[in-house]
Amino acid sequence: MSEAQVSIGIRTGINISDVKFADKNINKVFKDFTNKRISVNDGIIFETYIFQNMALQQELIFSPKGYKYSESLAKGYHKYWYLQFNSTAKFENNIDLSNKYYILIAPYFAYWLRGVMYYKDYKNVQTFKEKIKFSYQINNYGEITEYKYNRFEYGFLIAAGLKHEMDNEDNIFLEIRYEHGFNNNGILNIDATINKVFSINCGYLF
Repeated sequence: MSEAQVSIGIRTGINISDVKFADKNINKVFKDFTNKRISVNDGIIFETYIFQNMALQQELIFSPKGYKYSESLAKGYHKYWYLQFNSTAKFENNIDLSNKYYILIAPYFAYWLRGVMYYKDYKNVQTFKEKIKFSYQINNYGEITEYKYNRFEYGFLIAAGLKHEMDNEDNIFLEIRYEHGFNNNGILNIDATINKVFSINCGYLF
């Protein structure tokens, strides 16, 4: 592969997402009840080689995140959908003439498109489902009466994968990836969560 060669590709994968509560006490309580959300991510890739085995890879991905929870009295979920931009450094090493393994490290930035909360209380037989609002209101007592969530998320990712170069110099790849957010999703204790995502992805580079 020549230097400064540019490739464009598509990718898809399975997200296995969860959250970490910023409040340590809440995290201890909820970690036994939270379950992972499984969803599908899709995106496009722009890759530019600056050296023979090093490339800069930009990705624009539609990435669902969030979590589920379940315990003896209630169950529910928080589902989030993000448009995420990754600007990665990709380091490769040869296995043989047609195959390579690689690692990716990068910061990421994501814009929260929409979210949905669902809750069902078995004891009181109460159920609600509503869209997440990105603003908040304060009553006359100075109390927040609506949740506030952060539209923007930033974090760090690391990935490892295998790439196969075909006879026409197109590439297919398979990788595993872990992403960890740095900022909280919300401002209230129960909503001050940090996204965590493990994913298995594949793609095609032209």
